[in-house]
Parts: sequence; structure tokens; C-alpha cells
Amino acid sequence: MSSGADFPDALTAPAPPAARAENAVSIAILCAMAILPLLEIVGRQLWRTGVPGSAMFVQHGTLWIAFLGAAIAAREGNLLALGAAANLLPSRFRAWIWLYSSAVAAAVAALLCVAGVSLVLLEREGGSRLLAYFPVWVAEAVMPAGSALIAWRLLRRAAPTWRGRALGALA
Repeated sequence: MSSGADFPDALTAPAPPAARAENAVSIAILCAMAILPLLEIVGRQLWRTGVPGSAMFVQHGTLWIAFLGAAIAAREGNLLALGAAANLLPSRFRAWIWLYSSAVAAAVAALLCVAGVSLVLLEREGGSRLLAYFPVWVAEAVMPAGSALIAWRLLRRAAPTWRGRALGALA
């Protein structure tokens, strides 16, 4: 957590383009998830037909929001972690506990990435589609991609030096 002295700077500093794009995609998905059910209701009332596949798109949008939200939280250093308990210990142990908890969390995220790749490959072989033109595996590809991004960001924040990050990756 940052100190109060640098907090206002964090609010006024411009976000890097990749962070702005990540935020924009999340906002667009949230807006689409809110609009699709409304269009479904209005369409059924006015034209006796809804939006084809809207429920499936909202379900998969929820999956995207979950992984994008976790990746954004990892980017901002706001993931829940065991490292918060380090504040209760003497300061000489805090860096090591933060490194260890970050390494464990990154390892879990990496395992989720491997499992996500397996799932996506199975879905790709199965050939399921959300609509006639949109394969399910494309919508589910956010699982391994998001997990890998979370693992990378956790390791990146694990230590201030590349040597420390490498130690965290090996743990």
C-alpha cells in the first residue's frame, strides 16, 4: 500500500496505453453485459424475438470480467494475499514474506494457466460455438491468458529487483 504522501500523484498520473486499453475492454464488456439483457427484454416485447445467444454472451462476459478484473487488481497491487500478514512481523522479515506469498500466488496462477490451456484445447477440438460464427474456445481463451498475466504481474511485484523476481519464480 502506498503512503498518503504519494497517493494524490497516483490519481493524477496518466495510465500507460496498455492499462488504458485493458480498462477500456473491461468497461466495454460490462456495458455490453448490461445492454444485452435490456435489448432482450425490449426485443421480446416489441418484435416477439430476443437477441440470439445473448444469455451465452453475458455468461462468457462474466468470465472475461472476472479474469480482466483479477489482472487489473494484480496490476494495481490490490489482490488479496498472505503478504498483508507481513505487516504484523518485524520489518526485516517483510520482504521475504512478501516474496514468498507472491511466489505461491504466482505458482497457483501458473497452474490455473496450464489447466486453462487444457480446457481451451479440448473446447477447440470439440468445435462448440456460441453462435454459428463464434467458437466457444475463443471466449474461454481468457482463462489461460488472464492467469498467465496475473502470474507475471505477481512475480513482477514480488521484489524490486530482477534477481529477487527470479528467486520468486524459482520458489
